[in-house]
Amino acid sequence: MNLSAIGQAVTYTAVVTGQNGVVPVGTVTFNVSLNKPVVVSLVNRQPTYTIAYQLAGPRTVTATYSGDSNIQARVSTTIN
Repeated sequence: MNLSAIGQAVTYTAVVTGQNGVVPVGTVTFNVSLNKPVVVSLVNRQPTYTIAYQLAGPRTVTATYSGDSNIQARVSTTIN
């Protein structure tokens, strides 16, 4: 479990890898409970999303890779 204080920045990072040297392109959508989904472009295969929560409570997070012509779309496991 990762804890943060109200107003403290929390950064989520997804890692998208390709096989056989294929470099992934596209976007990752971060779905954080109680917030609108945020779409982030891949940068160095590690898109990040930073948020400072204004309300206390647990969150769930998933990251969804859009896929491209070489790599299939994927959804991460849920982080609590």
